[in-house]
Amino acid sequence: LRGQEHNLALFGEVAFEFAPRWTVIAGGRVEYFEAESSGTISSFGIVTPSNRSFDDTRFIPKLGLSYDISDDQTLSFIYQQGYRPGGSFIRRDLLPNVVQDFDAEQANNFELGYRGTLMNGALVVSANAFYQQWQDQQVESLLRTPTGFTNIIDNAGESESFGAEIEVTYAASSQVELFTSIGLLDT
Repeated sequence: LRGQEHNLALFGEVAFEFAPRWTVIAGGRVEYFEAESSGTISSFGIVTPSNRSFDDTRFIPKLGLSYDISDDQTLSFIYQQGYRPGGSFIRRDLLPNVVQDFDAEQANNFELGYRGTLMNGALVVSANAFYQQWQDQQVESLLRTPTGFTNIIDNAGESESFGAEIEVTYAASSQVELFTSIGLLDT
C-alpha cells in the first residue's frame, strides 16, 4: 500500500493572573488531518484492492487553574482533551484479505499537580495525580494468521486510567545532584 498523510495544526495557550496568586490557563489546538492510501495486496493468489481516504478537523481544548501557595510553590488543576485520528489496515487473518477501518479516539484528561522549590532551591518536588477517560480507544492486537502473525487495530469503546507520580531532585553539593521518581498507574 502507498499512502500519504497531511497534518496541520494551530495551537496556543494563555495564562492570566485574575487575582493575587490565582492564574487561569486557557488554550487549545485546531488540528486538520488528512490521509490517503491506495494499492493492492496479494495473499494466496487473492488480490485485495484498497483505496481509502480520511480527513478530520478538530478543536482540542485545554483549561486550567493554578494557585501560587508561595513564590516557590504552585498547585494546579488542568483539564485537557486528547485526540488521535482513525485509519485503516488490511486484515491478513481473513481470506480474502479485508480492509478494515477504525475510528478516531478521544480522551478527557484531568491532572492535579504540585511544583515546589524548597531548602533555598536545593530541593525540587514535582507531584501529580491524574485521571484519563477514553472513548473509542485504539487498541492494537497481534493475531496468528495462516502465514504467521498480523497486527489489527480495534476501538475499545470506553476505557480509563488513573495514577500518580512524584519526582524529587536534591542538589547535595555543587557537583552532586540526586534524583528519584516513582509512579503508579491503574488502567
